[in-house]
Amino acid sequence: KNDYITFGCFNNSIKITDETILVWSKILLEKKYSKIIIKASSEDAEIAQKSILKKFESLNVKASRVLFSKRNKDKSDHYKMYNKVDISLNTFPYPGVTTSMESNWMGVPVLTLNGNNFVSRCGASINLNLGMPELIAETKNEYIEKALTLSNDKNKLIEIRKLLRKKALNSPLFDTKKFGQQFYEMLDD
Repeated sequence: KNDYITFGCFNNSIKITDETILVWSKILLEKKYSKIIIKASSEDAEIAQKSILKKFESLNVKASRVLFSKRNKDKSDHYKMYNKVDISLNTFPYPGVTTSMESNWMGVPVLTLNGNNFVSRCGASINLNLGMPELIAETKNEYIEKALTLSNDKNKLIEIRKLLRKKALNSPLFDTKKFGQQFYEMLDD
């Protein structure tokens, strides 16, 4: 709606590593006029935001392209923030789990980098269960490439966003009845 792509990350600011900022900076510099909204839920968000902004600026990303949102105590206000994001960029090596589920629920696809251990593969697991392997990158360069490719294909992005909530509801991630049955069967064995 605003004629530029808005990336977003609502993960805890402790997960936003220097390596993540470097990759995100490359995306922002390549995708002219794009912006990123960073919304951390932690109480120390303001301190972290200053540090994060300095790192972006040191990589030649203008401060006007890095938007920060304060912590929302009201969950509905928090969920409404996803309406301002076109594509969520997951952190690495520690991806968001709750925020990834929220983003998908709100119809915002999450690009994630596959990791090498259980914790770092949670984002990939979510996308696989959604039937969206195209949103999993195996390398940082592929992560950048996928972010740029998706952000350049407005029609594909609109289509993904339209179907994402329904896809999530029909995925194993939201099938509580099946989960309960399988859990019960495991306990019964």
